[in-house]
Amino acid sequence: MTKNKRTTKKSPSAAKEVLLDLISLRKGIPALTAALGAVHAEAAAICLSSQGHKPQVRLKIRKQKIPTYMLNWPVVNGKMKRAYNDDDEATEWGASGVAILLVRESTGLTAIERSKKGPGIDYWLGAPAKRSDELPFQNKARLEVSGIRTATDSQIAARVEAKIEQTKKSDSTRLTAYVVVVEFSEPQAQVVKR
Repeated sequence: MTKNKRTTKKSPSAAKEVLLDLISLRKGIPALTAALGAVHAEAAAICLSSQGHKPQVRLKIRKQKIPTYMLNWPVVNGKMKRAYNDDDEATEWGASGVAILLVRESTGLTAIERSKKGPGIDYWLGAPAKRSDELPFQNKARLEVSGIRTATDSQIAARVEAKIEQTKKSDSTRLTAYVVVVEFSEPQAQVVKR
């Protein structure tokens, strides 16, 4: 006895939406303490809220159609606005939070250590530990992040090219480099693997 199999085509708009929950950074990851994870989450919340967005907003990935990502973040209050009053600093911290989650979701790699100044990257990436008492595999890839509150397509493209060039300082490691530029007004991100 054979069963008839029904096949249905999914439209591109029916693609699964993946939640990037910035609040989860409050738990910490190998490269971020819980306190620093909260800073990245709050800074991203400030940036997104300043552009008129509400939690559960879609994050457009430039030059990529699927998957679709949704951003969630902590509620912004007056104290947070006063704490993150430096727009440039908040934008960089917020972009790092978004980029870390985006790279983890799309590659399976997590930020395991903040880079020192000099190698042209922000974080070293590795495979997450399988057990809580195990250290992650280290230095599998590199991550360079940049944030922009509002920019045109050509400004984003120029920033991506500048960051790609910057990562070449650490090419002697022969590790894959990821460049992530996060723009908060749409919001959107561009991810480049080199």
